[in-house]
Amino acid sequence: MPSLEKIGAAYHEKDVQTWAISSEESSVLKRWSLEQPPGLQILVDTDGKVEDRFEVQAMPALVIIGRDGKILSYYEGPQSEQSLRSVIEQALTESPAKNN
Repeated sequence: MPSLEKIGAAYHEKDVQTWAISSEESSVLKRWSLEQPPGLQILVDTDGKVEDRFEVQAMPALVIIGRDGKILSYYEGPQSEQSLRSVIEQALTESPAKNN
């Protein structure tokens, strides 16, 4: 989690968002979140819809989603900070910002 927060802060200017998704009961999640540094966005997915949408097979999972909503990369297990940065840089290159 510290790596995700660090990366979220580093890529904030590039409109990259990091989310933790949990299927835990809200009471368990509340206790856990109190022990985490502020700023981590947590999505509660008790019914598993998000897990299904992004084809999560194991925990922890890392899903890189492009600006178009398509899955660009999927990883299972912990990832190093350098690995995460590399994947995000690749995603930014492959999924450029839309000009509106």
